[in-house]
Amino acid sequence: MPLHTPTLFVVMIIVSLVLAVAIAYIGHGKHPERFLWATGLGLQAVAYILFALRGQIPDLLSVVVSNVALSSSFALYTMGVLRFRQHDWPLWWTWAPVVAVLGVFWALLSHMGPRLIAGASLVTLQTLLLMAAVMHRRDAPLSRGETMLVWGALAITSLMLMRIWAVTTGHLRIQFVTDGGWIQGLTFIAAVTATLLLAIGLIIMSEERAERTLQRSERHYRLLIETAGEGIAVFQAGLLRFANPRFYHLCGLNPGQHANQRFTELVHEDDRELLGRHLDGASDTPTRAPQQPIRLRTLHRGTRWFELNTVPFEWQGRAATLAFLNDITERHETEAAMQRQAFHDGLTQLPNRRLLVNNLELALARHKRNGLLGALMFLDLDNFKPLNDRHGHDIGDLLLIEVAQRLRRNVRENDTVARFGGDEFVVLLSDLSADADQSARQAQAVAQKLLHTLAEPYTLTQRTDPAHEKSVTHHCTASIGLVLFNGGAFDAETLIRQADQAMYRAKEAGRNAVHYAATESSALPPPASTQATPA
Repeated sequence: MPLHTPTLFVVMIIVSLVLAVAIAYIGHGKHPERFLWATGLGLQAVAYILFALRGQIPDLLSVVVSNVALSSSFALYTMGVLRFRQHDWPLWWTWAPVVAVLGVFWALLSHMGPRLIAGASLVTLQTLLLMAAVMHRRDAPLSRGETMLVWGALAITSLMLMRIWAVTTGHLRIQFVTDGGWIQGLTFIAAVTATLLLAIGLIIMSEERAERTLQRSERHYRLLIETAGEGIAVFQAGLLRFANPRFYHLCGLNPGQHANQRFTELVHEDDRELLGRHLDGASDTPTRAPQQPIRLRTLHRGTRWFELNTVPFEWQGRAATLAFLNDITERHETEAAMQRQAFHDGLTQLPNRRLLVNNLELALARHKRNGLLGALMFLDLDNFKPLNDRHGHDIGDLLLIEVAQRLRRNVRENDTVARFGGDEFVVLLSDLSADADQSARQAQAVAQKLLHTLAEPYTLTQRTDPAHEKSVTHHCTASIGLVLFNGGAFDAETLIRQADQAMYRAKEAGRNAVHYAATESSALPPPASTQATPA
């Protein structure tokens, strides 16, 4: 039973329109060549609509315009392929067959047989041009999409050659294109098949290009990551999922070591909680977290300081954390040295006046809360200037260094020994007792111990060169002014000034002595036992 040709027309029209809309929607705003292909499919649908209306509309529309529309669709397919492959092609090569169709079908408007042969020949030419566009300057095998496109073009070419054979041998005799017959039915089935092959091939070509672009992008980013100057790693649920070579190098690990394992054993115990907060936090907003210093126990360089940056992102469909690691050990040490230089004396490495005042203010605030007392001692060395005048400042500096060490050895770890300037030192004793008399006795005991240790002889050795050294024995004492304090109304500067004044009273009393701040100006009264205690 012959196939129903009008039904096949409807099928062809629907298939062409659906494919046109689908391709236009898929490529909207992103792929200009897809718009050309969608337009070509749309023109193909218009052509078949005009074919189907033969006898109901003027022949100029149903014959000439319809075939020009069909020929233009092939030209648009070819242009889309050329644009897709970014090849230059003389424009007239693509559109010359369309002009020929216009002329031939206008001239053969009343001659059905010659018109069928001419139309089939020109369509065959255009399919060959389409295949030539696919093959043009090719240096790689055909992709799956291109293969399907070529098969579609070959199907159309075979269909057109069969039509030419059928017309020339008399097997196809029709007055209208909608006439039936097994050859005509087979023609439209082949046309539908070829259209599907063409459209699907075009879509697959685009998707393959997108896939290749993505693969190139992935290779590009992987290369950037692998050659990056900072360590980059991916953590997921606390496990190390990926790391670049720089990350492994910074940590002293072999590539792949610790993969899919927890990283915490390499983290300093004081920083593990910080690292956990950074790596376990999930967020939908890919915001880079503030930089955080963190210590890692590297396997080749010991404990090092690193700067950690993290950003939430998705890894293989699950929430993860992208971490960036930079070794900042040298910078951290430089900053620590600068910090130490700002708050410590360069010669003795003791806290300087700035840090002393800061620690004293903290002690005042703490004593106000806990009710304990503290003591501040201002020390000045006796007979220091003659040593400098006789032996030079280098020997004087050695004495100051030794004094600093003796002071530090004779107070508690939480007490502060500061160099105030020149040969002046300050000792801050905090958290003594809540009882004033007991605190005074504690402070006096420390002061007497300091007087004793500072009065012991000093042997100062200066090496002038590898073969010569200069040794000086010096006896030196100290005068100490002492003031007790709590968290009361006096500020740090006032207490330092009181202790300084008390130190001068100790010098006036004969030196090598401890003098307590006067009752009328001190934060607390001195102990009842003595006002000045010689060593």
